[in-house]
This record gives sequence, C-alpha cells and structure tokens, in this order.
Amino acid sequence: MSAEKEAIRQFDIWRTDPYFDEETREELNALVDRPEEILSRFGSRLSFGTAGLRGVMAAGLNRMNKYTVILASAAVGEWLLSTPLPAGQDRHSAVIAYDSRLNSPLFARTAAAVLANMGIEVLLYNQIRPVPMLSFSVRYFSSGAGIMVTASHNPSIWNGYKVYGSDGAQLPPEAAEEVLAYMNEIFDVRTVDPGNYNELTERGMIRTPESLVDEAYYKMLERLCLNPDAVRAQKDIKIVFTPLHGTGTIPVQTILGRIGFSNIFTVPEQAEPDGAFPTVISPNPEDRAALALALDLAERVQADLLLATDPDSDRLGVAFRTPAGGYEVLNGNQIGIMLLYYILSSLEEQKRLPQPSFVVSTIVSTRLARMICRSYGVDYMDVLTGFRYIGEQMELLDSTGKSSFLFGFEESFGYLSGTAVRDKDAVNAAMLFAELAAVCRQRNITLNEYLTNIYEKYCYAAELTLSYSASGTDGMQRIVRTMEALRTAAPKGWPTIDRGSGREYASTGGTALPELTAVADYMTGQRYDFAAGVTDELLLPKSNVLYYELAGEGVAANNWLCLRPSGTEPKLKLYIGTYAPTAAAAEAELTVMRASVESLMKDLIG
Repeated sequence: MSAEKEAIRQFDIWRTDPYFDEETREELNALVDRPEEILSRFGSRLSFGTAGLRGVMAAGLNRMNKYTVILASAAVGEWLLSTPLPAGQDRHSAVIAYDSRLNSPLFARTAAAVLANMGIEVLLYNQIRPVPMLSFSVRYFSSGAGIMVTASHNPSIWNGYKVYGSDGAQLPPEAAEEVLAYMNEIFDVRTVDPGNYNELTERGMIRTPESLVDEAYYKMLERLCLNPDAVRAQKDIKIVFTPLHGTGTIPVQTILGRIGFSNIFTVPEQAEPDGAFPTVISPNPEDRAALALALDLAERVQADLLLATDPDSDRLGVAFRTPAGGYEVLNGNQIGIMLLYYILSSLEEQKRLPQPSFVVSTIVSTRLARMICRSYGVDYMDVLTGFRYIGEQMELLDSTGKSSFLFGFEESFGYLSGTAVRDKDAVNAAMLFAELAAVCRQRNITLNEYLTNIYEKYCYAAELTLSYSASGTDGMQRIVRTMEALRTAAPKGWPTIDRGSGREYASTGGTALPELTAVADYMTGQRYDFAAGVTDELLLPKSNVLYYELAGEGVAANNWLCLRPSGTEPKLKLYIGTYAPTAAAAEAELTVMRASVESLMKDLIG
C-alpha cells in the first residue's frame, strides 16, 4: 500500500472509530478536503528517539495528542516490564511530572493510567515540576523509569514526552530503540487499553509523591553551595528572575532564598505558569527577545544580575550589569566557562578539589572548557550532543567510584553540578551563578571583569550556533542530501592539506576559509587527518555529525566547525568556534568564517 493510501486509511480510522473521542473526530472531519494536511498528519508517525516524543499538538499520528501519548506509554510500559526489578521491590514503578504547557496535565494523567493499567505503580505529581526534580525523584524513589511531559523551550503549540531510566538520565540510544520497537509492534493504538484514571487512583496504583522529596531536593542543592558566607555577606544583591511562564518560579525563588538572597525581583508578567506563553514568541532563554521584560525590569531596579529559566527549568539564561550601566546577555558557552571556572577555583581554594575528578561537555561546546580543566588537573571529556551522554559518564565513572563528577554543560544553556540529578538543572545553575555574583562583589570585581579574566588567562573565544531550516514537505530529505554531499567531498572551494590519500575531498583554494586539518565523521566512526594522511577510529557512539578541525597558529589551532541535523525538525545546525589572544581577533575570524559558511549552506540546502 502506498504511503498516501495508508495515510488516508489511518485518517479514516481516526475520524470514525469510537475509540477516538468526539473532539478528535470532529477536528479530523474538518480536514476531509485537505489532502496535504491529511498526509502531513498521517503520512508518518511521530518518531520516538533518545529525546522521546516532541511535536505540534493536533490530532494525527504525526502530532502530539492523547493517542500518541497512549501509544508511547504502552511501549514504555512494555520496555520497563522487560527490565529487572530493583533490589527489594516486588513491582515496577515510574515517576511522572509535567510542566506548564497546554495539555501537559492531560498527557501526564494519560501516561499514568496506561502504565498503571499494565501493573506499574505510578507516582504522579499533581502540580507542575521542573525537569531536574523529575530526574531527582526517579533516583529518590528508586523507580525504574521517569516521564516528563514537556517540549522544553519550543513555542506554545508544541508539547513533548521525555523518558528517563532508573539512573535518572534520559534513555540512552539502545533503550530508546527498544521502546521504538515496542511502539512499532503495537502499531495500532486501538489495541491499547488506556485504563481508567480515577479507578486506578482509587486502587492506589497512581499516587502523588510525598512532599518530602521536594525538601530533599532543596537540601541537596544547599549542599552544592560553594561559598555560603559570601552569599550571606552580599545577600542584598539585586537579582531579577523570570521563569518565562514555566515551572521555575517556586524552585528558583526557594533555593535563592534558602541560601540567603533577599533581594529578588520576579518579572510579574511572566511569574505565573501559562502554556500560551503570552508575553513571548518562544519561551527560550537563549533568545534575547524572550528576556525583554526581564531586561526592562533590571533597568528599572538597577539589578546586578538577571536569571531566566525555560518552561521546564532545565536551561538557564544569564545577563549581568556592566560597568557602563547596560546589560550583557551571555551565550551558553560563556555561562558554562564562568560556572566551570568558579567551581574549580573555589574547590581548589578550599582544598576540596577531589582527585581524580572530571568534567563533561559536548563536542559542539567551547574548547575553553578543556583548557580550564587542564590547568586544574581535572580530566575533561567530550561527548555527543544530548545531556543523556553526560549522565552516562556520571554513571560509568562517579557511581562506580572511579572519579568524581564536578560539572557538566552544553552550549545550549544546560548545566549541572552534583550527582543527585542526571539532567540539566537550571535551578542548580541559577543558585551557582547568583553566588558567583556575590563572591565577585565581595572581592570588589564585576562579573564582566570575572569573564574577562578568564579570557585573559586562557584565550578569547568567539562561538556561534546557526540553524538552517528546510521548509516544505521535502525538508528532511534536503537535510539528508546535504549531509550526504558533505560526507563525500569537502565544501566547494575549501582548501585541505590532503597528502595524496586518494580521498575525494576538494582542494581548490581561493577562499577566505582556513585549511582543513582533519574531519571527524561520527556516522562512520572515523576521523581523517589530512596532514598525516591517516584515519583514526572515534570512541564516541555513531551519530549523524561532521566535525571539521581547522588550521591555525597558537590557540587558533583549536578553531572548528561542526554540522548536525536536528533530531526532531527539518533543521541543520552549524556550530563555529574561533580562538585568539584578543577578542577582536577572535571575532574577526568568526565573522569571516560565518560569511563563507552561510553562503555555502544556502547553496546546499536551498
């Protein structure tokens, strides 16, 4: 059967079968004369990957709705029941939480009913909670799995469904593939009994977690505070905070208050949870536009520091007051290196820096992290994009006692210290950055000077992430073709230092781009060194990523480019990193590289 005929068949089932509620059937019946929309909604299935499900909310197999949640939950239940029971437990269990997005409570209750109906005991929060609290709760209750209903920082029409393993980290690729296999086996959602939520709750199969877990989470964070005396001495620092209509209001205000800060101004228009996100186009702390109201409030109260969390509070945005009186909005790498340097320098000053110890970041994050770790004798590890890989290293090394985990971060505004949580924790990061501000004021230096001192000690960095969307029904295919083209030849006009290996990489010269010294293809698992003419095996898992190392003198030898497609959208992400002894030199190099690469990407993607 052709894809189009199968899409129409599924569409007819969903709009007529009484398994689907009246609202769903009415929504789909209005699409009878819209074949393109029918194909869009039923021509493929919403894919389950290591990040779970994520999509626009609407009726259809390729949308986020109650029925795709039922299907995914049944598959998660089958996967969980196939795993060994935790020691001392006679029943599998799962923890479920949700953020402030539209339909999040409905999706959470739906998932809870499906799992409980399969004999899995469910602890379901009855109010919004951030991602880090869900991760913490999985470990706190020794549960076999966790589910977080969220679409992170996507616009309001989106929602999603993240799945966590017993270690509190998002599922690794192998487990995600098993869940996907179960979804494919089930295939028809009508074969799944969704369970009766009220009846299962009355039977005790669905319960609300005890309030003690919240207190345990806050106490854990308090133990991660590095300089409590400085906080108490500088408690009147003015901090503006915005949760961007999400889950951060209570936890961030609570932890800042508990460690001693008393001058916190929460943006009133964004303090209440609201899945429509009425004051922003996208509730993303990476986007300066989302911080407009917070920046206005900071100007009015002359705040020292601005903190922002996304709807599920796993990402942190930061801005600080400059000596000139304006506000500098930091990028994700800058926040990361400031927190990293603060943690390592504080532990060394206090003679508490454990050995051996390690820090984990991603291949698309700043190379400065490696330099900082080296100067403190701390091991540094690169992993693929996705905090689950950071959590995996924590489990392999810290949990086994081989080395002590100190910090993990991604350039996409995700940070974590401590080991009780295994995903990005913006509550933790907000606390650490606020105390860094207190320490700086106690030492009579500005946060701007603190960042400059890091650059002066190591080198200046200019880093950028660009995203290229491929619109239209063939968007994903164009992304695939672009990656395939780049795998078989270096970008047109890009010089290399190939030493006659016979590889098909172009060497035409005549461009402002620096020479390629090596390319790492994480799909094939190989790194090819142009200068040496040799191929090495990569140790990281296979992934659709191309990483280019660029020629340069001194610290510029760290310059790089990386490309990877988004796992959920028809987008190609391009990362650039340049390093130099001065800020002007790093920015100049970045500007040249960006112009050349953007022209190339437009030619390739169209």
